[in-house]
Amino acid sequence: MNIKPIFVIYLSFIVATIATIVIIVMDIDHVWVSYYFIFYAIFSLSFFLYFLVTSLFRFRKKSSTIKRKILTTFILYFISFSIVGIIHTYFFKEPGSTYWTSLSLALGLALGMSLFSVSYFKEKEE
Repeated sequence: MNIKPIFVIYLSFIVATIATIVIIVMDIDHVWVSYYFIFYAIFSLSFFLYFLVTSLFRFRKKSSTIKRKILTTFILYFISFSIVGIIHTYFFKEPGSTYWTSLSLALGLALGMSLFSVSYFKEKEE
């Protein structure tokens, strides 16, 4: 049985996320919980940084037609999420909610969704 190290990292992230949700929902108050949250924050940041760097390296190796398709997808996602976020901010004014918040969420979602296809799906070179 050959287990890849990246599979262990993904599985660890999923288990850590589930444990974090359980700790928050059950309102567990223990000395080690704050240390666990610090560990989880560092682990999550490094996990997403790894995901971003890996995706960008794989993006560089793609052909120009696939790059254009991915960039078009990113732009369409960003515009769509921006419009939805700005409309939501306009009609449902929540305290602390600004248009910059909507745009930053749209940027993060669009970047994540467009780079997800680069990282996990093998496309045929055209």
